[in-house]
Amino acid sequence: LKKKKKNRKDQLQSEQQELIIFFAFFCPTEIEKGQRARIENTDKQVATVVLSFYLVFLKKKKFVNATLRENLLKKHVVANTRSTFPNVSQIKDNLDSLHTQQHANLTISLIRMLTQVGMRKEKARENVYDWCWNMLMDCYNAMHDYKMEMYNAVADALHFDQILQQMNDNSNEDHSKCKQSLSFDLENQKYQSIQFMIAFHLQMYFEQLLQCPVPVPVRRGQYNDETKLDQIVRLIFTKYQKKMQAEGLQDDQDNELVTAYLKTACTICWTMVLQDHTLSLWPLEFRPTQSVFFDQDKHIMISGSNKISTHILYFVWPTIKRNDILLDTKVFVVK
Repeated sequence: LKKKKKNRKDQLQSEQQELIIFFAFFCPTEIEKGQRARIENTDKQVATVVLSFYLVFLKKKKFVNATLRENLLKKHVVANTRSTFPNVSQIKDNLDSLHTQQHANLTISLIRMLTQVGMRKEKARENVYDWCWNMLMDCYNAMHDYKMEMYNAVADALHFDQILQQMNDNSNEDHSKCKQSLSFDLENQKYQSIQFMIAFHLQMYFEQLLQCPVPVPVRRGQYNDETKLDQIVRLIFTKYQKKMQAEGLQDDQDNELVTAYLKTACTICWTMVLQDHTLSLWPLEFRPTQSVFFDQDKHIMISGSNKISTHILYFVWPTIKRNDILLDTKVFVVK
């Protein structure tokens, strides 16, 4: 009889333990509200088991919620942004396409036109490559300025400069060099904060932002609208049109080729400056500021080069740089 009572008691304790564990897993809010009477009336060992399972449940719940949130964000980003906004690999392909198509068509046409007006082919080739190189650099700088224009507009709306100035004035640094260093860090912090806030928006609507209307004065008090992309292209085109006209080029077909080249270049550069880690072009100068040896692992020699020479005369097409890392593309050069 005693043995049966003992077995019955063990069975009840086991059932009670299972019930409490079930309660802890499926009714955690009741425990959170402080209704622990059932646990307090049980054996300490049972209570410890219940609490242990409850902590495991909370940890698992947090992990599941975090995983779901991450998956939702990935799906949202992929569905709305990454499918249209190009990644680094796609930008490399787009830049290569610009080089082999618009750049090639434009340079061939301009070199032919310059030789027809009496310029030596070597000189014509150098002038044309110089123009196209600097057009590309101007496109990149214009796109970077456009991004900073929006960054500064957000900074003004949120009074970033005033806040940073107060932080700088309240600093305990007495030395001017330390204050300059602090000011530089705060400036970087400002743009990092703005990037965190609006980078997703810029990437999602990168195409629409280039098509935003910009008022252009025509007469006194009268304005016409043109897109931001058309405005940038017009300003860069006007700059180089004067140089081309000075060399005797008046062909409308060349003007169309220049416009097409500039539009594509600006669009590609726009996606470069909007990357999470901004991409840049390298090198920046058309002619090397210092003597540069030709390296087959880094450079590609194009037609018109002196095969005997070991030094680079000028660059023809740049590569892409991310921070301080050069991507696995070579620079086209003439030596």
